[in-house]
Amino acid sequence: MTPQPQVSLTLEDQRTGYVAAIAGGRGDKTASRTLNRATQTLRQPGSTFKVVSTYAPALDAAGKTLATTYVDEPYTYSDGTPVRNWYGEAYRGTTTIRTAIRDSMNIIAVKCLTDITPELGYAYLLNFGFTTLVDNEEINGSIYSDVRQTLALGGVTNGVKNIELNAAYATIANGGVYMEPKFYTKITDHDGNVILDNTNQKTRTVLKDSTAYLLTSAMEDVVTSGTGTMCQITETPVAGKTGTTSDENDVWFAGFSNYYTCTTWAGYDENTNLSGSEAGDGAGAREPLVLRFHAALRCGAGDDLHSLREACSQRPVRCHLHHGVLCKGHHPHRVLQRILPSEHGKGGCTGGDDTDNKHRFCRAAGPGCGQPE
Repeated sequence: MTPQPQVSLTLEDQRTGYVAAIAGGRGDKTASRTLNRATQTLRQPGSTFKVVSTYAPALDAAGKTLATTYVDEPYTYSDGTPVRNWYGEAYRGTTTIRTAIRDSMNIIAVKCLTDITPELGYAYLLNFGFTTLVDNEEINGSIYSDVRQTLALGGVTNGVKNIELNAAYATIANGGVYMEPKFYTKITDHDGNVILDNTNQKTRTVLKDSTAYLLTSAMEDVVTSGTGTMCQITETPVAGKTGTTSDENDVWFAGFSNYYTCTTWAGYDENTNLSGSEAGDGAGAREPLVLRFHAALRCGAGDDLHSLREACSQRPVRCHLHHGVLCKGHHPHRVLQRILPSEHGKGGCTGGDDTDNKHRFCRAAGPGCGQPE
C-alpha cells in the first residue's frame, strides 16, 4: 500500500483551556485507542517555534521590541554550519523583529536567540508547557541538549506534540496566561455522583499581557501580508505563524482568533519529503490544513483580536530603521512601529529632512503562504 500523507489538529478555547476539537489523523475512525497524532506523535515544529522560543522571551525579558533590528547577512552557528533563509541566498540587510516574524526570516531568528541566549529561550519553552524537550539527556550512549542555537528554528531532539504547541499559542492568545488543555470537566455515574473531577484549572503567567499583544500584532502581519496569507478568514481577524521543516517533511500553521486557538500539521508518518509528492513543495499539503483551520476558527468569528490593546501604545510611533530607537522629528530611516509606552522615553535620534512618502513602513507586502521556511 502506498503511504498516505497524514494530518493532526487541535482546537482549544484559549480562555478556559478546554479542547473543543481534536483530529489525530485522516479518514473515519474505525477502531478505539488508535494513534492520535495530535497528542502522541512528536514532530519537528519548524518556524512555528520562532515565536515561542525566541521572540516571546526577547520581548518579554530581554529588552527587545518589535522595532529592534538585526542584519540579515551570511551567518553561521557556533560550530560553523551556515544558517540559511528559506528564500535562498539573497539577504535583506537591516530588518526589524516585526518584519522577521512576518517573513519568517531564519537568520534574524537565530541571531536574536543567540543574543538573548538559548538558555532563556529554553526556560520560556518549559514554562509554555512543552514536556518533550531535553537538556543534557543521554540517549543511546550520546548526550543531547535542546539548549542550543537551532532551538530558534525548531530544531529539537525529539520534536513536540501538536497539543502542546497549540497550548503555547493559546497562551499568547490568552494574554500571556497558560491554561492546561482539558478534555473533560467531570465524570459522574448514573446517580450523579462525581467519579472524576477535573474542574480545577492549572494556570500560570508566562508572558506579560503587553508582550502577548505585541506578538499578536506581529502575527496578524503574518496572515495579512506575510507567509500565512492563505490562512486569512473573511469573518474574523487571525494571528498565527507558519512552519515548514527541512525538505517539507512537516507543514504547520498555529494561529488564533478572538475565541479559539488552532494548530494544524500535515506530513507523512515516516518523514517522506512532501515536495516529492503530489503536494508539490508543500503547498498542496497546506491547503487541507487551511480548510480545517478555517472551519475551526469560523466558530468564533466577528470580534477584534485586540482585547489587549490597552496594554500598548494605541498609536504607532516612528522608530529608526537601523537602530530601533525613537526618532524625534523627520529622519530618512524611519518606520512605524507599535511599542510599549514604557519604551517611549528610551533612546531617540534626530536629524535629516524627509517627507512622509519616503518613510518605510513595516507592513509591506510579503511572500505567499505556500513557501517552505
